[in-house]
Amino acid sequence: MAVLVMAVAILRIQQWVLRQRAERLLADIQQIELRKTSFEDAQKLLGRWSKWGHSAGECTRERCQISIAFNDFLNRHRSLSETDSGKLFYSALGGRPTHVYADIQVLSGVVWEKRYGFASAPKSIVSGEASTVSWLPAVDQRFVLHPNHRVAPYELTPCVWILTYFTPYEDPVEVRRLMGFDLSIITHWSLGHEKNDVMPAACAEAREERHLVARPTPTGTGQADSPRHESLEYLARDAGRVAVVKIISKSSQSGDPWAPWKIETRLEQPLKRYSPSDVGTVQELHLHCSEGNWVPDIQVGERYLIFTARDPESASVTCGGIVPATEDNLIVARRGIAQDYKAVFGEAER
Repeated sequence: MAVLVMAVAILRIQQWVLRQRAERLLADIQQIELRKTSFEDAQKLLGRWSKWGHSAGECTRERCQISIAFNDFLNRHRSLSETDSGKLFYSALGGRPTHVYADIQVLSGVVWEKRYGFASAPKSIVSGEASTVSWLPAVDQRFVLHPNHRVAPYELTPCVWILTYFTPYEDPVEVRRLMGFDLSIITHWSLGHEKNDVMPAACAEAREERHLVARPTPTGTGQADSPRHESLEYLARDAGRVAVVKIISKSSQSGDPWAPWKIETRLEQPLKRYSPSDVGTVQELHLHCSEGNWVPDIQVGERYLIFTARDPESASVTCGGIVPATEDNLIVARRGIAQDYKAVFGEAER
């Protein structure tokens, strides 16, 4: 009996230590302000986590990724967690399988990306993560309300599995709100399902905006409907590639019901993820838009800005993604492209 009591005490203490460590790490990650915190300041702040951290490859002021992760006792000893009965016994004694992680990415001397998350599984998975992204898909009307962040819950009743995404251009106060976690879950002693929201503020927003979530609308092609970008700036940020082209043929039907129109173009000025060697190349572009009646008003011989789908090799123009190459449009497009930091720094998508 004494051994059992001691085992329970040890497990409960390690859960509290784990929770306190997770809270300290969250506080440190929240202190980091994207596009402002320097490489040197980030190193000082995260230096205390060297025992649990490592860098991916060479860490320099120009490019550095620092990752931190730690686990509870069971996750540190995988051989003990291979059976469901072992996990159940561990949880009954007060343990809770938990994994906590965080990372930052420095580019050109400042932090552009940060991430924090944890997963716990006493019976079913409880998981939350907040992370930086360089772009966001305009999937529904929520994008109009907050084009620099998105919440993606897997469950809402209760909200125990949710992801939040934000760009480096989101308000730091809003980022801090989105990175609010209920880490008391780590010390909950229960074999039942978790009832607390894992990320209270993000979960509350998801519930409030549930009526704005777009339902897939059949288009006759097996594809889900998607809205048109109304902002040229965000269209440029979220596009896979952007360029100025000259139209060399009238639009014609392609025979593809999902991308019913095609046009032939000659690339004149690469702006995003096109190479200078692409200048002068002739390319057939397909107009990818769920609005079946959308046909751009284009003139042969004129110059236009084109915005392709997110796939870097895509030749599909996004919905509304062809506009006259006026000086004003070029200024706005360049402003949006500059916000896609992965494209600016030549980083691969995570």
